[in-house]
Amino acid sequence: MEYNKLFKYLVIDKSVHSNTITGTLIRNIIQEIENKDHKVVVATNQEEAEIAIDNDPAFGCILLDLDHESKNYHTQSIIDFIRNKGYEVPIFILSEKQKINEIPVTMLEEVRGFIHPEEETPTYVAKYVNRAFKEYIESLKTPFFGGMIDWAEAGNDMWLCPGHNGGNFLRKSPQGRILHDYLGESFWRADFNFVPDLGDVSNHTGAFLESEKEASRIYGSERTYYVLNGSTTSVKIVNGTLMKDGDLILCDRNNHKSHHHSFMLYGAIPIFIEDDRNDYGMVGPMKLGALDEKRIREQIKNNPLVKDPNAWKKERPFRAVIIENNTYDGTTYNVQTILDKVGHLADYIFFDEAWGAFMKFHPLFKGRYGMSLELKPEDPGLYVVQSTHKQLSGMSQASQIIVKDSHIKDQPRCVNHLRMNEVYLMHMSTSPFYPMYGSLDVAAQMMKGKSGFILWNEAFKQGIEIRKKIRELQHHYQKNTDPAKRWFFDPFVPHHLTIESEGIIDMAWEEVPTEVLLAHQEAWVMKPGDIWHGYETLKGDFAMIDPSKLMILTPGINVKDHTYNDFGVPAPILGKYMRSRGVVNEKTDFNLILFLVTPGLEKNKAGTLLSELVRFKELYDNNATMDEMFPDLTASYPELYKGKHVKEIAQKIHGIYKSNNAKLLQKEIFSAEHFPEMAMTPHKAHEALLSGNVDFVPFSEAKNRIAATVALVYPPGIGVIWPGERYDDKAQPMLDYFELFERTNPYFPGFDNEIQGAYLQKGSDGVERYYTYVVKE
Repeated sequence: MEYNKLFKYLVIDKSVHSNTITGTLIRNIIQEIENKDHKVVVATNQEEAEIAIDNDPAFGCILLDLDHESKNYHTQSIIDFIRNKGYEVPIFILSEKQKINEIPVTMLEEVRGFIHPEEETPTYVAKYVNRAFKEYIESLKTPFFGGMIDWAEAGNDMWLCPGHNGGNFLRKSPQGRILHDYLGESFWRADFNFVPDLGDVSNHTGAFLESEKEASRIYGSERTYYVLNGSTTSVKIVNGTLMKDGDLILCDRNNHKSHHHSFMLYGAIPIFIEDDRNDYGMVGPMKLGALDEKRIREQIKNNPLVKDPNAWKKERPFRAVIIENNTYDGTTYNVQTILDKVGHLADYIFFDEAWGAFMKFHPLFKGRYGMSLELKPEDPGLYVVQSTHKQLSGMSQASQIIVKDSHIKDQPRCVNHLRMNEVYLMHMSTSPFYPMYGSLDVAAQMMKGKSGFILWNEAFKQGIEIRKKIRELQHHYQKNTDPAKRWFFDPFVPHHLTIESEGIIDMAWEEVPTEVLLAHQEAWVMKPGDIWHGYETLKGDFAMIDPSKLMILTPGINVKDHTYNDFGVPAPILGKYMRSRGVVNEKTDFNLILFLVTPGLEKNKAGTLLSELVRFKELYDNNATMDEMFPDLTASYPELYKGKHVKEIAQKIHGIYKSNNAKLLQKEIFSAEHFPEMAMTPHKAHEALLSGNVDFVPFSEAKNRIAATVALVYPPGIGVIWPGERYDDKAQPMLDYFELFERTNPYFPGFDNEIQGAYLQKGSDGVERYYTYVVKE
C-alpha cells in the first residue's frame, strides 16, 4: 500500500449527518477530501472520537467542530485528549466566523488553523487541509523506515538479492502465493538488499546512521548500534569487544546463556557474583555483600585459573563487569550503588538490559538504568544491550547496543567506534533484513518526547489494576465456607505500604491509589526484611521490581517459614491451561507464572486473563477430569492422563517439588558456597567438546567430571553449570536439580520444562534420564 494511503482524515462534528446547511457544508468538504483519494472517518461526539483515536491513531489530519456547551462534546477536551496522547497531528477547527471571539488562547496554541465552511468552497478547503496532511505524514517518516518506504514505492526493478524479487517469485507457486498474500505485498517489497540510497548498515552511513544517531538521542547514549538476531548477538558483540583470552571479568551469575557462550568463544576468566533466590526461584538480586571489594579481590587471589599472582592487587583487575539489570523476573537495581561498589575495579561496566529497554521513559525507573549514570574520567565506560523486541515494538530478534564512553576517550582502556565495529562486522549478516531495521528505527521514535511516558504509564496502570483485582479475588475466596476452597493466586507485590509523603501508613497495597503507585518507587522497592519478597540479603533501595513483569504466585509455599504446604498448584498446570484457553504467558516456574505488560496490551485482555484464572480455580476446586480440562493433552497421552483428575496430577507434581525441596535447590545453585571448582576456562571446555574429547554420561555418573556444556532450564536461560566447572561436592545441588526434572519431565508431558545442554535419553533399562557431555581427563 502507498504510504499516504496508510493515513486517514478524522472529522469530528455533531451535525455532520444532520439535514442542515452546516451538515451539508461539512459533508461536501468530506466528499472533496475523498475525491482526492483519502479515507475519512467521521465521529459525531467526543466518545466516538476518542474510540476512533484509540483504535487507530494513523490520522494525518483532524477537522474538529467548535463547541463548548454540548453535554457529550467539548472541543478543548478533545484537543487535550489528542495532545495528551503525544500526537502532533494537525487539527483544524470548524467554526462559524462569528464565534471566533470565543476561541481561547490555549486552543490557538494547539491547532493548525480554522475553517469557516460557509465562506470557502469545499474544493479549496480540501486543498488547504491536504497541505497540512502531507507535511505531517512526511514528518512521521523516521530516518531509516521513511527512506525504506520511499525506495520501495519508487518502483525499482530488482536485479539483486533477495531472490524472491519483491515477492514475485513466491507468486509462481501455490505455497508461495499463500505466504506472499498472508504477509502482504508491502512486506516483500520492503525486503530488499544493500542499496546506496539508505546508506551502509555495515559501516553506519546515510539514513542508517541518522537513525542510529536519533536513537542515541532518544535512549540517552552517545552511540547506538542496531543488531539483528536478538540481544543474544548484541551480547556477543559487546563481549567480543571487551574480552580476550585471559582477561578477568566480574560476572553476575544471573546472566543469560549468551554471556556463557561469549566466555566459551573468547577465553576470558569469569569471577562470579552470587545472587539471591527466594522460595519461588525468581531471578532475584545480586547479594550486595558479593560486591564488597575485599571479597572480590580474594576471589581473584584464590582462583586457580588466574596465573598472575599480582592480579588481585591491580587497581582495575577486571576488563569488565557484566550485570543483568532488569532480570527476567523484573529485579532492577540502583545503578549508582553498583557503580560505587565495583565501577572503579573495571575498564567497563556492561549492563544487560534486554528486558528493560523502556526504563528511561518512566520516572519510576529514575536511577535504575545504565544510561542514567553521570560518568567521570575515573569511571568505567558503559555498554548497555537492549532487546527492543521484548517489550518495545521491535520485530522479534530486533536489538541494539547503546554506548557511553566519551569520558574515557583519551584513555588506553577505551574502545573506539572503528575497533568495536570490526567485532560488529564479525557477527552481523551481509544480507540485512531492512524491515527489522525499520522496526528498530520506529521503536525508538515511538518513545520520543512525552510519547514514551504516556504509553508506558497507561501500560503500568493496567498492570496495577490487574494486580488489585487479583488481590480482591483472593480476599473474596478467603471467605469461602469450605476451607479447601480458600485459595487463590497472589500478585508479587508488597502486602502493605508506607509512603509518608502521601500520608500512607501501613496501607494494604491494593488500597493505595493507582496514581500513587505510579509515582513512587517505594511502592515497588524490595525493602530489607519484608516477608512478601522473600530475599534475605537486601539493603536500602538496592533493588525494586518492575511493574511490567506481572508475576503471579500459585499456592504451595508458606513464605513465612519457607516450607512447602501440603496443598499446592504447580504453575506449569496453570500455564498449560491458560495456553489452551488462548491466554499465552511468558514463562512458568515451579510456583510462578509470568505475564508481560506492554503498551500493546489491549484492555480486553486483562478481563480475559482474570476470568480464566477464576475459571481455572473453579475447575480445580471441582476436581475436573484431565479429559475435561486438557482434552488434547489427554488424547495425546491417554496412558498417563485418561481417567485421572487434575488434583491427582497436580498433587503428584507438587509432591515431587516438596520431597526434592526444589525451592532450596534453586537458591543453592546461585549461592557462592555451591559454586563448583572451575577446573578450566569455558573456552577450553568448549574446545574439548568440539574436538570430541568428551564423554556422554547420565547425571548420575557426572560426579567429579568437568562440564563441557552450558546446562540450563529455559526459560530463563541462565546457566546452572558453566563449561569448565567440575561437578564436585559443591555442585551437588546442580546435579540434584537436573535429577528432579528426570522425575517430572518424562512422566508429566505437557507440564515439562525445556532443558538445554542436557538431553533426555532412554537407557538400556528403558528409563529416561538426562545425559550431558563431560570432558575426558
